[in-house]
Amino acid sequence: HPSASGKVDGLDTFLKSVIPVNAPLYEVNQDPKRITVAKKGGDFSSISASVAWITGSSENNRYVIEVGPGKFVENEIDLRGRPYVSIVGSNIQTTEIFPSSSNQHIVRMGINNEISFLTLTGAGSGYAAIYVDDIGDFAQAHKVSINDSDIGIRVNSSTLETQFYGEYIDINGTYTYGLYISSSNSLYAFANMENYYQFPVGSPIKGNYAIGPYSLMSIKAALFQNDGTINATAFQLEDGAQIEITSLDIQVPP
Repeated sequence: HPSASGKVDGLDTFLKSVIPVNAPLYEVNQDPKRITVAKKGGDFSSISASVAWITGSSENNRYVIEVGPGKFVENEIDLRGRPYVSIVGSNIQTTEIFPSSSNQHIVRMGINNEISFLTLTGAGSGYAAIYVDDIGDFAQAHKVSINDSDIGIRVNSSTLETQFYGEYIDINGTYTYGLYISSSNSLYAFANMENYYQFPVGSPIKGNYAIGPYSLMSIKAALFQNDGTINATAFQLEDGAQIEITSLDIQVPP
C-alpha cells in the first residue's frame, strides 16, 4: 500500500518486493532510484533491461543506472520516454558496451539523459554509437570512448530541435563519420563538443560533418589526429551548416 510505513530488512531479490517509489515504507540498503547492472550481484545483468524497467521518470523522479565492469552485449539501449535517467559506467577502461546486432544504434538518447564513464564499440554500417534524434531539448555524454563504430555521434532534427553536449569524448579506429549533424524543416540541430579527440585508423573518414542551414557545431579544445589515410577529412560543412571552433589541433603524419 502506498501509505504503508516502516522498513523491510533482509535478503531480497530485486523486483520480488514491489514498493511504490514514494511510499514511506522502504527496503534497507536498496534505493529504487539507484539501479545496478553487473555480471553478478547486480539488480540486472542487462543495461537495456534495466532501462526498460523504469517508468515515470521526471524532473522530480530521477534515476541513475550504475554499470559495473565487464563487456555488455546489448539490444539498443533506448532512453526515449525516460527523461532524467543517467547511465554511469565504472570507467572507460572497464565498462564496454557492444550492440547485439549490426543493424542497431548502441545508445539512443532522449530528453535530459546522460551517459558517462564507459566505452561504446562496434555500431554497424549506417548506425551510431550515440544517436540523438528529435528529442526537443538536450542530452549529454561525459568521459565516453567510442571505438570502431560507423558513426560515432549522430545528432538530427526534423520534427523537434535537438541539442547534444559532449565532454571528454574520444572516437577511435575505423569509422565513416565521427560526429554527424543534420537538420531540416528549419529546426536547429546543435552539438557542443569540449575536450574532444579523434584518432581514425585506415579509413577515409569525415571526422566532423554537418548538413543543413540549421545545423550548428561548436568545438572547443579538440584534437584530430589522422593516421595518414588519404582523403580523410577533419571538417566538412554543407548546405549552410555553421561551425564555431576554439583551440583545435589537426595532425597529419608527414
